[in-house]
Amino acid sequence: MRSLFFGAQERRCLVSDLEKGPGRLIRRFDISNGLVCLEASLEGEENPGFCKAVSGIDRMLAFLFVFKGRLDLQERREARSLSLKAAESAIVLSSRQDLLVQSPAKHPMHAFALFVGDFFIRRYLTQNRREPIDRLYTRLAAGVPFELIHRRPVDALSEYLIRHIRASSRKSTLSNIATEHRALELLIHQLGMIEWEDPAELSEEERLITDRAKAVLLQRYTEALTIPELARLVRSNDFKLKRAFKKRFGTTIHSYVQSLRLKEANRLLRDRMMSVSEVARAVGYRHPGHFSALFFERFGIYPGDLLKNPFRDGEKSRL
Repeated sequence: MRSLFFGAQERRCLVSDLEKGPGRLIRRFDISNGLVCLEASLEGEENPGFCKAVSGIDRMLAFLFVFKGRLDLQERREARSLSLKAAESAIVLSSRQDLLVQSPAKHPMHAFALFVGDFFIRRYLTQNRREPIDRLYTRLAAGVPFELIHRRPVDALSEYLIRHIRASSRKSTLSNIATEHRALELLIHQLGMIEWEDPAELSEEERLITDRAKAVLLQRYTEALTIPELARLVRSNDFKLKRAFKKRFGTTIHSYVQSLRLKEANRLLRDRMMSVSEVARAVGYRHPGHFSALFFERFGIYPGDLLKNPFRDGEKSRL
């Protein structure tokens, strides 16, 4: 068995085509030691599909994105499986690999993956067990062989960052630094999209209150619900609700609702079927300017810039 990492021996991004032919491309990006990307593209209705056994000893996080078709993973040691269809993404944790990765024949497929080694993650540990990177490293250190951490639709910002990674010119040091920067942005963004909970610390009453509150907010996050209104809906009072909610989700009700709105806006922007004003209204903001400012504060880019993103499902994968 060999490590997936340690391919970037020089301080520059190395790009290599592992397979390249008519309607078929598998490309590897060695961005730096500890950061590796893979892109796979199968075009045409007569393509033979993709089937590859993957064995390894790496402790790593895998960020998977499927833009077209379907990608299936089977973890043979633990008998677990994961299937992602078009416009889906997932975060997978793996401490040892014995995988079968497949895409069905005669179906076009386009997927992208970012792999991050545990030794890379270790640099950024905070000693705060609530921090996403500390939580994930703890799971890796425990030797968990395969675990699905998070699954959600591909969003506009992830697609935007992936486009920039794929378009690396590989001609200058500055370009290589920019590519590594985009990969780190993608890592940070994806970790920030995970919703963490600590239900074990709750009493039975607190668990019931927060279960009800979460269900209401997921259905009505676009509405201007006040905390007293929410407390009445979950049959509690303001103080108990706010305390239990912060205890379980590590954030306030206001911040949680804002996060739900901005995540949905990020998803809607990928479709490019709505203007910024329409997206703002769809997720509960009356003023597009206020929405744009909040979006920039959360994601580091204005929503209008994501609407200019030319990377679509139908784009050819060859750079």
